[in-house]
Amino acid sequence: MPVATLLNRMQNITSLVLDLAYASVIYESHKLRKEVLRLEEEIDRLATKLEIQTMLATRDLDDAIEYASFLKIGSALRMIANASADIADLHISVEGQPVPKIFKAIMNLSDENIYRVKIKDSSWKGFEEHVIQDLEELFGVDVMVIYRDNKYLFNINPSKNKFNLNDTVICRGPKNSLNVFFLASKGELVSQNQIVDALESSNNDSLPTAVEISAQEQNLVRSLSFLKKKSELAVDLAFSSLLLNDSRLADEVIRLETELDHLERNLGYIALKIYPKTLEEQDTILNIIKLSKALEEISDAAALIVSPIRSDTGIPRILKDIVQETEEKISIHEVVEDSEAIGSTVIEFENQVHGMWIVAIHRPDKGYIIDPPEGFKIISNDTLIFKAYGRTKRRLKLYEEGEDITIDK
Repeated sequence: MPVATLLNRMQNITSLVLDLAYASVIYESHKLRKEVLRLEEEIDRLATKLEIQTMLATRDLDDAIEYASFLKIGSALRMIANASADIADLHISVEGQPVPKIFKAIMNLSDENIYRVKIKDSSWKGFEEHVIQDLEELFGVDVMVIYRDNKYLFNINPSKNKFNLNDTVICRGPKNSLNVFFLASKGELVSQNQIVDALESSNNDSLPTAVEISAQEQNLVRSLSFLKKKSELAVDLAFSSLLLNDSRLADEVIRLETELDHLERNLGYIALKIYPKTLEEQDTILNIIKLSKALEEISDAAALIVSPIRSDTGIPRILKDIVQETEEKISIHEVVEDSEAIGSTVIEFENQVHGMWIVAIHRPDKGYIIDPPEGFKIISNDTLIFKAYGRTKRRLKLYEEGEDITIDK
């Protein structure tokens, strides 16, 4: 298997395995945890193949320098898979207790959410008529797993398969997209026009995600949510730096990694102050430390991803191609003078393009604005760096033409 194919496969798996790990904790699912561990083993096998392929292909010093970059990316992806397996183990407590509410509360505060939706109403016939890929594009979600007839279906071909009535779908995406998908699954939205109108509004809040925790735990949840969000942002920025060959983004990744190192060390002490010393609470403290360590390891992986760009040797062109070809895409969009995006806020743009979210904006006179707030206004000559699933070019083309993103276009 060629080196590029191996890296592409590894990147696609690590994107999926991390979110599956979160889902296994949220839904306390041993079957999802088992799939996470299987995918971790698959990453290990692919990483070994990558090492063998690079050694066999190395002929001279130039080859060695190029392949060293591939091996660093492979090692980073392996670190993310290992961290995912550690996260999936959080709900396997010493005494077999249910997952503490604090972990579910952390997941609910993310920009990219994971939710379980049951297709329990066929009022909107689109669920029966259209393949999953079209529905993913319409709603702006990514389907990870389908639970059907008491079985989890992991290897779904979205371009060929459709949903069945009573399917339970575990999917990921921005909260607004998941909200609208949830409403349609209940039969509350019965036409594409209703769905598009709902997606373009940011007032949807139908997901039952509230988790009751104490005031002391709220501070801990905010810190852990910050660690989760910023570690994922570091990975997104790392791949963005490869895509743009920009050392400034790489430097931002290193800054984030250093910041998260300090935060991770403090979280264990915070947890010790909050919880009493019963056996059950000690188990919670241990899992908080495990989670914070796993999230910090993800930021360490991001730092390793950018190491080639911060070295004197530079990065091989093929790495840019690999980033562009993955299922979870980091993409860029230049805001030209007549762009529909001009004057829109970040949240307005994200709602219009369904399932894309901006991780950074480059403005010629200001440099990079990392993780811009929802109310930040987009202007001409901005470069938007965003994360998305599926056919991003088609969605952006329709957006710039002033067209709604619907299935039949």
